[in-house]
Amino acid sequence: MAQRPDRWPFPNSAYTSDAGQKLFRQCIDQLVYAEACGFDWVGVGEDHMTAYGLTPNPMLILSILAERTTCVKLAVLGAPLPLLNPLRVAEECAMIDVISNGRLVAGFIRGVPQNYAAYNIAPEESRQRFAEAHELILRAWQETTPFSWNSTYYNFPHVSIWPRPVQQPHPPIVYSANSETSAVFAAKSRAAIGAIHLYSLDAIDRVKSAIDAYRGQAARDGWEPDPEQFIVGFQTCVAETDELAFRKLEPALNYQYQILSGTFNAEKKALANKPEGYGYTPVEESPPTLGQRLDNHIVLCGSPSTVTRQIEYIKDTLGVGVISTHMQVGNMADADVRESMHLFGSHVAPAFRSDSKLHQDSVTTSYKPIAQSLGWHVQQTRHIHRSKWFDIVQDQLVLPSNEQREYTYIDHPGSVFMVPCTPEGQIVLIRSYRYTTDSYSWEIPAGGIGDHLELALEDVAKKELLEEIGAECTELIPLGSRFLGNGMAKHRAWCFIALGARPAQPTTDDETEHVVQIEVVDRDRAKQMAIDGIVDDGDSALALLLALDYIDRNQSLFSQDKK
Repeated sequence: MAQRPDRWPFPNSAYTSDAGQKLFRQCIDQLVYAEACGFDWVGVGEDHMTAYGLTPNPMLILSILAERTTCVKLAVLGAPLPLLNPLRVAEECAMIDVISNGRLVAGFIRGVPQNYAAYNIAPEESRQRFAEAHELILRAWQETTPFSWNSTYYNFPHVSIWPRPVQQPHPPIVYSANSETSAVFAAKSRAAIGAIHLYSLDAIDRVKSAIDAYRGQAARDGWEPDPEQFIVGFQTCVAETDELAFRKLEPALNYQYQILSGTFNAEKKALANKPEGYGYTPVEESPPTLGQRLDNHIVLCGSPSTVTRQIEYIKDTLGVGVISTHMQVGNMADADVRESMHLFGSHVAPAFRSDSKLHQDSVTTSYKPIAQSLGWHVQQTRHIHRSKWFDIVQDQLVLPSNEQREYTYIDHPGSVFMVPCTPEGQIVLIRSYRYTTDSYSWEIPAGGIGDHLELALEDVAKKELLEEIGAECTELIPLGSRFLGNGMAKHRAWCFIALGARPAQPTTDDETEHVVQIEVVDRDRAKQMAIDGIVDDGDSALALLLALDYIDRNQSLFSQDKK
């Protein structure tokens, strides 16, 4: 799109189907890639009658992501409740929660004035509509017998939604932090609040006022919020150097504000009489420069070390526990977006995770929103053992029955598993001695990332491959991630197929990494070894079967198909 929208609504004759299809595919693929980069959430917003966003129904995107991802939480950020049928929102959210196995985060907002004009709803009704819709949705999620609903704006004689959410009593909820009034409303229900888009130069002060209002209401109600109940979002670009990141982000910002956001300026003029105190700040006629945005801390831009310092400032200033990154800024190239995601996930995020040694006290309080929604209160968390490989954590819980319970588990920074494939399509297995079971085990190359937090996941995978079988690979294909032993550990493993791997001499000098045999087997044999338990390491067997399934569906991976 090269033409700046100069009025609203802007004619959709400027839309082309080829470009639209490409953008949707690119968006979905980026969100799937976020899981491989180690992000905890992916979020999709909602916009109407505008070239900005192109997502009139984020639930459709989330339904695709539910099938293409395994662990990452799926957030709708957010559903403008006053504009929508609240029962439809309740049903669709419940359905996403079911098909994603309990990964939905439900963001509820009032929406921006142009959407009210698009749907012909008076903006001054927004607060009351929001409050009624919110209450109805929560009741629909939790009520197990049919009921009727009558309020000022919504009347439903028969309510009994199917399906119900997996997460009980309901999925985690995030409200907007665009005003102090909204923040107080959220605090009364102990929901999280988020300022996902920071546009004006005074945005940090505005967010701080909202967070202070939230904390004040929580104090009046007698409870202490967790930092992870506060979310703030930034347009983000991470590159190898500050200069390179600036060169990438500045033209993308200019495109966003001079082209895509031109419609916002037209809306600002058309909808100048929005209700006082609405809390919505349109884009300025003369948007700030990148330098001004950096000086006022409303973007994240630079090398990994620079962005780490920028986030440290935000955490210290606002006390937030969740950072949302808007990586696809304007017309930034997909390759640049993916590089930024990769660098953020591998070099920035590890410094702020709960299992990072940089930001961890010996006694803390774990924040587990689903447990909290079930009425499990975490009184105290102790790290009773620390190592570069994992921590042993002990939580003191109070259950809904007031029973006190001690829950001890392993907090693992994660690991990578590689299924090495020769150019001919055969599988490389190793036989190792494992001290924990005092036995020899057939498995695949793998390793923990705790000792390599400065490296990208792909770089850790390549390092382990070289150490354990002496091989380099031509390509790593990510297969997503899985939790391992989730009854006793918080341990996420990322799986890869390593193409073009020819085994040679292992390079490790670690005596505990005792590889006694390297074997190249046909794919059918590898599958049977996993099924028969000859590969008796369960993690390796799972990764093998995932890889073999992928290979069966992509036969063109190899120069000759030799099973």
